Amino acid sequence: METASVQFTWGVPAATATVVATLADGSGSPCLYAYEKGAMLADGATPAPARMVHMFEYDNGYAAFTPEGLKLFDAALKWVLPGLANLPTASLTQPANGARSPPPPISF
Repeated sequence: METASVQFTWGVPAATATVVATLADGSGSPCLYAYEKGAMLADGATPAPARMVHMFEYDNGYAAFTPEGLKLFDAALKWVLPGLANLPTASLTQPANGARSPPPPISF
């Protein structure tokens, strides 16, 4: 899914989540999972207000996605926003000095 070695975190989903991917380190830790609207979230008391996808990558993860990783990301967006026929395009630029920058606004 990524072209370079980057940090990728994981979460502890509720039993109601659908785990789509786990870390490749053999731990089985979920790094991509989803909830249907109304599914109980991990706190056991809150129903998901809408479809939700949890994709755990750090700030540099998206820039390192392979074409397959980008397709997975796009598929997650289309699943969450089924009425979205054409995904918006975004341009991401890494600051020259390696500093972190806030994410650019995305408009639909």
